[in-house]
Amino acid sequence: MAKNDKYRELYRKKVRRWRREQYTQRRQASLERYDAEFEGKHPRDAGGGDTSGQFTSGSSGISGSGDMSHAAQAPTKAPVAQGTVMHAESTAMPRVTATPESISAWEQSLSEEEANAIHAWTSTAYHAIRAMELDPEAANRPELQYNSKHFDAFKSAMSSAPHYQGTVFRGLDLRDADQDVIEQITTPGNTFQLNQTSSFAKSAEAASAFSGTSKHGSIVLSVDTQQGIDLGPFSDPDEEEVVVEKDANYEILSSEPVDTEDSEGYPMRYTHVRLKEIS
Repeated sequence: MAKNDKYRELYRKKVRRWRREQYTQRRQASLERYDAEFEGKHPRDAGGGDTSGQFTSGSSGISGSGDMSHAAQAPTKAPVAQGTVMHAESTAMPRVTATPESISAWEQSLSEEEANAIHAWTSTAYHAIRAMELDPEAANRPELQYNSKHFDAFKSAMSSAPHYQGTVFRGLDLRDADQDVIEQITTPGNTFQLNQTSSFAKSAEAASAFSGTSKHGSIVLSVDTQQGIDLGPFSDPDEEEVVVEKDANYEILSSEPVDTEDSEGYPMRYTHVRLKEIS
């Protein structure tokens, strides 16, 4: 009986790995199309179920005061991740704390259009919605037109969602990024802001599946968030996706290499960057 249990567990691990690979391949294909449009100048966005995201350094190339009034100053010429803009304040409004009951009530309150938009976010509409956050005219791009229809409904659904509170993780595959960009996102004391809605995961393992396999540029962010949105009812169970909306501000607390194994025992190495939410 124990032998059968072992085989079943191995089979489940293979299925989980295959699902992650398939999801990563689909996300990577979308990223490559997005890269082509932006001439590959931004880091790949990948999170825990998004997994993801584009970030903006604080002034002085993320000089790291932790004071967001400092982030409102004019940035220097230091290279930063493409596609984001720094803001002095977050516009997030306080909401109900996420509990199984409040999440269920939120899910039931969604219109059919809102629920479809969330499902679309977890599959094909991810890049269209994020691109429109930076530029509403992105809806006119041929490759984004179909999924751009979900933008308003997705934003409406997020505005009423209870806030998840807990530790979340986000994988970043920056293997093609310049070294100074990697240093900016891994240097303690630096500050940055997500200027696009981004996907995180509830486990480091799920997030690390989106961080790539290269020792250079494989990064997993972690933060004790107070403003996540739990998409558990809509996302892949293996990802346990938590969305953090744009304008979230962070300070980098620490950065250290991690040598570990994936679910099947293969060696993995990434840089773990611990963050703190700041207002």
